[in-house]
Amino acid sequence: MRDINVLISKGSDTFLAKEYTYLTVFCALFALILFAAVDMPWKMKESQTELHWFPYTTVAFIVGAATSMISGYIGMKIATIANYKTTAACSGKKEDHSDGQVQGFKVAFMGG
Repeated sequence: MRDINVLISKGSDTFLAKEYTYLTVFCALFALILFAAVDMPWKMKESQTELHWFPYTTVAFIVGAATSMISGYIGMKIATIANYKTTAACSGKKEDHSDGQVQGFKVAFMGG
């Protein structure tokens, strides 16, 4: 069971690395579009100085995307650990497996 858990964990890491590579490229391109279409530093008003200008929309997008990616990574780690623990808890030794199933349900529920 541990060997399978290690393989699943490595597979999830590989999946996230590939997905986040594409997502980072997309976010960088979209941030450029936001910067050009919304923040537009070249259209600064006369009343604004360079010190008061800041690309709020672009920075907010980048912070939100990074936070989402971190949450996804943490969620994937929790899910793979919870799956392993649920499987271990469900392998009860009684004939009707009711005790193992109840314990497995509790572990799965607490794992999210």
